[in-house]
Amino acid sequence: MGQPLRAHITWKEYQQLPDDGIRYEVLEGEIVMTPAPEPKHQTASVNLLFEMESWRRDGGGGGEGMFFTAPVDVILAFDTIVQPDLVYIRGERAKTLVKKQIHGAPDLVVEIFRKARAERDRITKLQIYQRFSIQEYWLVDLDARSVTILTLSEDGYEVFASGTGDTKLGSKVLSGFEITPAEVFERA
Repeated sequence: MGQPLRAHITWKEYQQLPDDGIRYEVLEGEIVMTPAPEPKHQTASVNLLFEMESWRRDGGGGGEGMFFTAPVDVILAFDTIVQPDLVYIRGERAKTLVKKQIHGAPDLVVEIFRKARAERDRITKLQIYQRFSIQEYWLVDLDARSVTILTLSEDGYEVFASGTGDTKLGSKVLSGFEITPAEVFERA
């Protein structure tokens, strides 16, 4: 799962990949494929998106921000194209970043993973997201049933909130938004 296919791919070559139902990403020129997510993953993603979108519709972020779910191409560089599970772009930035794909760094990304993909999401993608100044990075661990929210500082990502069960978690980017991991993992 998630094995590199060939060395140094760019956006031009990425566009030539088949539309075969497999999620492809290019991490600093290395193409990585990931099979479709399992139902538990999708349930956690839908639960989180529902709560976040409800926050936005109730006026959070001025009601102007935009959420996207995978698969959606986020082009960070000519050789770095990612497909986070969830993406949020503040309203004032969405008009310039959102075209046929997202061009540039979103304000918030969420990766939902199991142990098999933990290294990619906790190390490789963390370093990429940090380098491209994505302000908030959520790590949703299906095995531990935990949520960790990292925010960007001058020194890199720092844990802003983390927990399991009924621990209330907030967000810097989504001001006023709160959720518990239990809500994220409900029926997952």
